[in-house]
Amino acid sequence: MNDFSQYSENSRLIALVHLAGLESRIFDSLFRRYGVSENIYASVSEIADDDDFPEEIAFLVDQASSRLEEAADIENMLSHREIQITNRFEEKYPSQLFELNDPPPLLFIRGTLPDPKRKIVAIAGTEGPSNEGLEKTTKLVRELTKRGVQVISSLAGGIDAAVHLGAKSSQSNSFGVLDGGLDKIDIQETMPVAIDVVSQGGIISEFLPEKEADESSFGLSNRLIAGLGQAVVLTEFYENSVRALDIATCCNDIGKLLFVLVDPDSGALSDEKALAQVMHEGAIPIEGADRFDNIIKSLV
Repeated sequence: MNDFSQYSENSRLIALVHLAGLESRIFDSLFRRYGVSENIYASVSEIADDDDFPEEIAFLVDQASSRLEEAADIENMLSHREIQITNRFEEKYPSQLFELNDPPPLLFIRGTLPDPKRKIVAIAGTEGPSNEGLEKTTKLVRELTKRGVQVISSLAGGIDAAVHLGAKSSQSNSFGVLDGGLDKIDIQETMPVAIDVVSQGGIISEFLPEKEADESSFGLSNRLIAGLGQAVVLTEFYENSVRALDIATCCNDIGKLLFVLVDPDSGALSDEKALAQVMHEGAIPIEGADRFDNIIKSLV
């Protein structure tokens, strides 16, 4: 029988979630029933007899127990590469993520995590922005960072890239969430932005470094962006803005404040269908550049 206590919490979680493939939502259910990961490993026979879990869950836990040494080697390798790990049982783990139905058991970070003592806003939008959308986004970022608010977005192009460039121009930090692992950053398109983000803020992933981005990881990263922000702002988005609309849905699912920038004269930078969707998700219009303080006042 394995002595599970000889392995770190990070190693036990790497084996469970990333090597054995236990989904975050299943881990959360196991945690609520059995407690920390060491107890989950020790309870494999009880899990097998537990009618609340499919029988394959006990098999996955048993699989993980046989891969703990491999997980410890991965943790050691990440440490040598200066990739930080935090798990949901540590104080530095972002508390906002517990608003999610499936908070990631582990986060992998280059740079730093957002300062929990400061407010943070997530910003998202189209990858094919107009000049007006880029201008409004960078202005929003400058106004927020001037007031001490941190900003977070994906590392995709368009509006999300403008978030990080706006923070850089204000000599402020920003944070980026990846759709895959830290080794899968697009060198040509994303790497220059990523380097800037790491220099003053941080890049966050819930996947091992070699994980390729795919449809499922895309959705998980969107809910991570929504979870990490105390509020979300959409600046320019359209019917084909899959990420922005998915983040809006995540906000509705977890009760997160969602704002849409609206020009008093020309309206929102959006189309009718996309705007109707986010309004249905509970989005609140913010009219005029002088209303940024209304966003900040809403943060808790």
